[in-house]
Amino acid sequence: MWAASRSRLGPKSDLYIPNPIKPTGVINLAGTMDLSVNIEFVETACQAPVVHDLLGGALSDVPVRYVESSVFKLLPIGVPQVMLWGEHEPFVPHAFARAQVDAATKAGDRAVLLVVPGVGHFEIATTQEPSWPTLRGAVLSLLDGRLPAR
Repeated sequence: MWAASRSRLGPKSDLYIPNPIKPTGVINLAGTMDLSVNIEFVETACQAPVVHDLLGGALSDVPVRYVESSVFKLLPIGVPQVMLWGEHEPFVPHAFARAQVDAATKAGDRAVLLVVPGVGHFEIATTQEPSWPTLRGAVLSLLDGRLPAR
């Protein structure tokens, strides 16, 4: 999702590159859209300071990096967005995905949340799980330029 939002960064950003890749759509498999929220939980679950290491410090130390890496704060990103969550997602709460869909839609983007019954965080991206038909359908829908049906 961040790759789709990167074109919103100006030349003064540390993360700016001219002519960044511009996907035609994105599918988020229960990933965070804003690294400034849920930091403690993410780092506890990963058993490492992954957010701090990725962004080069704490939110209070490098606040601009947290804004510039937040898809939520860079809306609209101009591409359709599919949030694909398992019913039993333990790491990134469904409320975060709903907030992204609501904010994206309000900003003029097309976005949808799909929740797959009976699966959790890791199963959502596995071809041997019940989530595969939903994920495959989402990819095919985006290739056709439309959002998948809920």
